[in-house]
Amino acid sequence: MARQVPEPASTMEQDRLAALETLHILDTDEDERFDRITELAARLLRAPISLISFVDRDRQWFKSHYGVSITETSRALSFCAVAIERGELYVIEDMLDEPRWHDTELVVNPPRLRSYAGQPLRGPGGYLMGTLNVIDLEPRHFTDEELALLVTLARYAEAELAVHQLARLGAELDATRTELEQANRSLAEAVAKRSAELSASEERFRRLVDRAPDVIVDYQLVPEPRLLYVSPALERITGWSPAEALASDDPIGLVVHPEDRPLLDQVLADPHAVADRSMMLRWRHRDGSTIWTQNRLVAIHDAGGVTVGWEAVVRDVTDLHAAQEELAHRALHDRLTGLPNRDLFTEQLTLLLRNLARHAAAVCVLFFDLDRFKVVNDSLGHATGDELLRAVAQRVAQVLRPGDLLARLGGDEFAILVPDAGSADGAIAVARRVLAAFEAPFVVGTEELYTSASIGVACTDVAESADDLLRHADVAMYRAKAAGRARFEVFDEALRDHLHERIRLEGALHRALDRQELAVLYQPIVELAHGRPVAVEALLRWRRDGVELGPAEFIGLAEETGLIVPIGEWVLARAARDATGWRDPVSGAPLMVQVNLSARQVTSPGLDAAVERALDGALTAERLCLEITESVVMSDMGPAVKVLGRLCERGVRIAVDDFGTGYSSLAYLRRLPVDALKIDRAFVHDIDGPVPDGRLVTAITTMAHTLELQVTAEGVETRAQLAALRACGCEHAQGFLFARPVAAGEVPAALVAASAMVAPA
Repeated sequence: MARQVPEPASTMEQDRLAALETLHILDTDEDERFDRITELAARLLRAPISLISFVDRDRQWFKSHYGVSITETSRALSFCAVAIERGELYVIEDMLDEPRWHDTELVVNPPRLRSYAGQPLRGPGGYLMGTLNVIDLEPRHFTDEELALLVTLARYAEAELAVHQLARLGAELDATRTELEQANRSLAEAVAKRSAELSASEERFRRLVDRAPDVIVDYQLVPEPRLLYVSPALERITGWSPAEALASDDPIGLVVHPEDRPLLDQVLADPHAVADRSMMLRWRHRDGSTIWTQNRLVAIHDAGGVTVGWEAVVRDVTDLHAAQEELAHRALHDRLTGLPNRDLFTEQLTLLLRNLARHAAAVCVLFFDLDRFKVVNDSLGHATGDELLRAVAQRVAQVLRPGDLLARLGGDEFAILVPDAGSADGAIAVARRVLAAFEAPFVVGTEELYTSASIGVACTDVAESADDLLRHADVAMYRAKAAGRARFEVFDEALRDHLHERIRLEGALHRALDRQELAVLYQPIVELAHGRPVAVEALLRWRRDGVELGPAEFIGLAEETGLIVPIGEWVLARAARDATGWRDPVSGAPLMVQVNLSARQVTSPGLDAAVERALDGALTAERLCLEITESVVMSDMGPAVKVLGRLCERGVRIAVDDFGTGYSSLAYLRRLPVDALKIDRAFVHDIDGPVPDGRLVTAITTMAHTLELQVTAEGVETRAQLAALRACGCEHAQGFLFARPVAAGEVPAALVAASAMVAPA
């Protein structure tokens, strides 16, 4: 419901509205200068919407709108009006938690805005005219770094407002000059009248120029170069008074930086200069400091078209220049460590590789990350983790040569560019120094932290892409981790062949669904008490080139590439459809089908919809059980609890697969909507051996029953194992003893065989 906003009546607000009107920016055309700012704000702050808005008497109008098509709203719906009232950065992390906004139209109805951050923009007279803001459709916590970046971009927008005002001032000056010329042409007809009008016009012009925040300059070239006029703003910007400039033998040298003087002299001396020029020049303050100025020069020509003088409007853009420099630095450097970022590192590496033919030495890249860095973040917090990353950056930089380039690529990943290694031996020497740098502990606050690095080395003496060389070093780094960490590995032909095979496998996996190479097999799950099948587990296989691949050979790749999401949805739909008519061959009770979920699927926003599509017209929700590994849950428990909770409310059953192989405990399961545990085959294998695992299985089973969870044992292959599981109190089991995985058409026969294999207890 829109709120009625009273007509602004305060003197300050009336003055602000008057100043906004003099800016002449409302209802103007699109301007790419402002559009660049909103686009940059949206991208750097990762927000779908960014606006430059101005708050008028009864509306807010968008000079630039990124991510939305509307150009204005009522003032009643303006978050920016509140930011202007407060006179400071205004942040709303969740509008539904704000009584002022939670039931407003833009929050309740599309586009359903949820979070906002807006920095007021100061315009002429120092009044707050509007804001630069970013808006998200999800609740959001804006970091200090993001808010600081928003403030910096707002300064950029204020500078563009000033440029807009400067352009308007130039237009007014042109209009005034036209008025003066018209007065001269009419002078013969009405000398007295036009003289009075000319005097009034000149007075208006003088007042305008004297009050202008920018320096106005009138400089003649003939008959001799001479400064005719400079406005009072000169003293505010440079410390030099207009009188001192007019009295100087070289007024240009008084204020213009010596290094920029030749460029300005060249422009001023051009007899055929174009009418309008714009240029950036450095000026000098009286105290010796440097001022960056934007200079708009208008040439004055005689009847023959020869330049006889110049008029100039000079604006101090030092803050704008500093903001641009800061943005350029931020774009190419890591905020946490100050090191070059991935973009700058890749740019430098690309330049070296392009010029590789000119150098006899090879170009080498070292790619490393910190071993067990997640433990530091999880146990001591991200602030400590950040301090450790800074300490690592400083120490590694100290062991590198002057020509080497160290960069932080993201997270705990770093890269070193060794431009003239000569061969892999040179890069290996650098790798050894880096490893040695980790031998001493890192002192972070009151903590002494020990960590190590796994390093991958890749070298080339032929032209190849920067991305390829980085990827080769990354592959070598993962081999170093697999070999035990705290070491280095060099990318070689064997790794290259492995990488190429992996790329080929990835391409084939992309086409596997379309080519109908994927298949779902089913393995019965048996109830031990009565010897009857109660469920089947769906198991994915890939038949590639006549060879059947098990999940261990391609599921990891599918996870990394994201293909596991569409493949998992296909398995879910196929299993639900196949299992529709399956029943216990003795009692006729319908069977449950159990389908594995990957980590990617649990975090996929489309999981709920995929489950609904699979169940539609096939199974009731109670006949579907989704299996997740404990590592999936423990890696990000908060979101997992929400997702699994929704599925549980729908009626779907949840089981934890391969229990005991991860790093959770049964205590964690109290927080999860879990119905069953599946004990990993590793515990079942030796349950009847010389050193039995029966006591461990019994303990897991007892604790699971305490939590009212059912237990299924995987990998049962012998009757002795079956007997031991019964003794432990395990309810269900599956394995080769009962049936091997079979195609859908063979499931009824497999159910009969499994039932016959288990005599009731």
